Amino acid sequence: MGACVGRWTAEYLHERTTDKVLAAGVHVCPYRTVDLAGHRLPNSKKNFHFCEMTFVDFIRRCNPDKFQHLQPLPPVVEEGERLYLRSVAAGQDAAKRASHIHETFPELAEDLTLPAGIVYPPARYHSSVLRVTGSKVVTLWPPVEDQNLYTQGSSSRVESISNPDLALHPRFFETWQSRLEGELKPGDAVYIPPLWFHHVRMPSFSVAVNVFWCGSSPDLYNPKDLYGNKDLPVLDQALALAARAGASLSKIPQPFRSFYARRLMRALDEYN
Repeated sequence: MGACVGRWTAEYLHERTTDKVLAAGVHVCPYRTVDLAGHRLPNSKKNFHFCEMTFVDFIRRCNPDKFQHLQPLPPVVEEGERLYLRSVAAGQDAAKRASHIHETFPELAEDLTLPAGIVYPPARYHSSVLRVTGSKVVTLWPPVEDQNLYTQGSSSRVESISNPDLALHPRFFETWQSRLEGELKPGDAVYIPPLWFHHVRMPSFSVAVNVFWCGSSPDLYNPKDLYGNKDLPVLDQALALAARAGASLSKIPQPFRSFYARRLMRALDEYN
């Protein structure tokens, strides 16, 4: 991966980007887990604050002990808060374009060499995480575990995979044997295939580069979905049709309703 491995410390990143005026979108959370809206029930509050700050301020807030010679920055929420970098804007219409490290951080990109098989420029749909600084424990589940993970959209409702509430999510126990788990250390990379679910735990300050590339027709995706994180638009269309079918069946009494519902599910199984 080049000189970035071991070189991209907090001090180095701060020094190399001090002169850049970059607006960083950051999740700031006072809890141990930054819940990126995935585990929350509908209409419930987020457990983090989304705010903008300069990239160098983000680095300083993540590592206050490394910058004691500078004027201390007050916490955004409270002492001990966790910070997660969501995005970095560079140039006009930055929020509408996929982020490219060679454009946003050319002074850092020169330290990075992508491993063989990793495609650049990055696109969407397939993802690889390149570990540069610190460690990260990644847990993956195959798409077939969708139901047992209690997913809604792209995220699971299970709040803690290390201490799950099996009374609330009893099927989650069945997923444990199918998981793939490993610790990424500097110089490691992991490939995350489309539709695979992943959970990440970082014990301390860590830096990684995410690379996305296209393995399917771009026409399948919403043009505004820059990294292929959302469900395909065809799912929304299919769910709308399913809702209409359910509404039609609800108008007839039992046992006809259940009988025809089973026939409908059998018809859908032909496309599985």
